[in-house]
Amino acid sequence: KAKQDKEFWELLIRKEIEFTKLPGTLDCGMNIIYVIEKL
Repeated sequence: KAKQDKEFWELLIRKEIEFTKLPGTLDCGMNIIYVIEKL
């Protein structure tokens, strides 16, 4: 459903890029965002 909302999808991608700059997070990307959203 996120891909259907262009603005939300772009936000997810921006956040994924931010989070994957941290050491050890490159392989987690969307999963990290999902967990943050669920909290």
